[in-house]
Amino acid sequence: DHRDLHSCPTRRSSDLALDEAEDYARERYQGGDRIIRHDTVAHLILNNRARINAARAGLWKAMAANDSKMDPETGALNGTPDVVESVLAKCFATDAAAQATVDAVQCFGGYGYMHDYPVNKRMRDARSLGLLFGTSPELMTYLKHHLEEG
Repeated sequence: DHRDLHSCPTRRSSDLALDEAEDYARERYQGGDRIIRHDTVAHLILNNRARINAARAGLWKAMAANDSKMDPETGALNGTPDVVESVLAKCFATDAAAQATVDAVQCFGGYGYMHDYPVNKRMRDARSLGLLFGTSPELMTYLKHHLEEG
């Protein structure tokens, strides 16, 4: 299924946003110390890194499950795609990206909401790209019907 591939741009936005937040946190001083040394900021960045890594692994797993059903010579799909795995990967990746970019904006404080900093655009990109092919609640409803049918 192609749905899992559409989460990749949101994951890239979140990677860039977290890189920018980490760089900013290494430069910005508050209370006489760099804000990266504050537990709240460091935990925010690290938790989101873990979430994005898990999303990446889920995307890879979904793509590998569907690639294994491809005929290497013709590229035709043998059997049905793993829709459940693909939709779950898409939902998790887009939700993780949205949360990571919002948290990255928070690392910047009020500056994160200014258009002068690219982290603001990354947050908007992650939110809008997450709407491609349905929101997570819509896709979960689709999965519910898929599971009910067996």
